[in-house]
Amino acid sequence: MALVIDLKPNEKVLVGNTMITNDNQRTRLRIEGDAPILREKDTMTEDQASSPAKKLYFIIQAIYLLPADRAMEKFDDYFAHLDVIASIAPQISGVLDDVSRHLIQGTYYKGMKLVQELINHETDNTLPDVKELNDSATSMTQNMMEVQLLSQSAEQLQSLYDSWDQTSIDDKESIISYNRKLWMVFFDGANENQTKRKTHKADDAFDLQKNIINLYNFIFKRSAEVIKNNDKNKLKTLIALNLETSKAFKKA
Repeated sequence: MALVIDLKPNEKVLVGNTMITNDNQRTRLRIEGDAPILREKDTMTEDQASSPAKKLYFIIQAIYLLPADRAMEKFDDYFAHLDVIASIAPQISGVLDDVSRHLIQGTYYKGMKLVQELINHETDNTLPDVKELNDSATSMTQNMMEVQLLSQSAEQLQSLYDSWDQTSIDDKESIISYNRKLWMVFFDGANENQTKRKTHKADDAFDLQKNIINLYNFIFKRSAEVIKNNDKNKLKTLIALNLETSKAFKKA
């Protein structure tokens, strides 16, 4: 379905890497395809990212504007800054979980809109209404196995990170390979069940299938980099992905 955008005179809109400036009269654009689209008023420069929430917005904006196969290269920055915000304001952890859920799904623009709400509250020096922004019902039944497996693998990876220098290369490969194979199971299951997906699934429901190909490709590549470069720091994003996906499954 084409996206229809009404532009005011001289208003700008970013389509992919191309900035389009409207003429001196109102214009209606009909845009088809998967290119990221942002009105000028919704874009943020690095200089403008002067607060914790604004910096989070800027990072997600960078993820959104990158091609799908490169977007997750910025996940290291995202999860590192997420930890900073969570430590500063633990009371908004539910909202941050919802933002992460959108990143895991690949629905980056929706994540940006949630962060914009945080920016508004940050500007007003108020707290967000968590029930308003985080209204997903918690259910531990349907996805309990996925939650348990992801949590256990995250614990194994964290333990590996903590004892990296004392762990043999074979044990490192075994733990990292297990996590990769776990995500391969999710990948295979998503492909197998693609035709069985609910056609009227709620827009805000967690749907791993939306982004599973990109997620698995990233995890496969990152797992190889950790072993090849003997770099334990690259484990941090794999751990964060498991934990945030586990939280999303709990609320699905």
